[in-house]
Amino acid sequence: MSRSGAPGVTMENLHGGKTGSVALEASRAASLRRSRWRRAAGVVMVEYAFLLVGFGVPVIIGTAAAGIHLIKAYTDIRNDLLQHGP
Repeated sequence: MSRSGAPGVTMENLHGGKTGSVALEASRAASLRRSRWRRAAGVVMVEYAFLLVGFGVPVIIGTAAAGIHLIKAYTDIRNDLLQHGP
């Protein structure tokens, strides 16, 4: 029997065969991998933000400017046609 009193339950079974400092090192390594992954995910988000600001916003502004120009041209032509009509 183990210290917990339950038969077959030992520290090795609880930590996947790793005890003490070995289990601590494994958890630190896993934590380090997670933090690197989070940092890499954050870098990707920043990269997408720069792409949005660098390309997306100018495209949206250009599309809006073109739409305003088209509406102005349409109303000018419509008004000319209505003035010269019967």
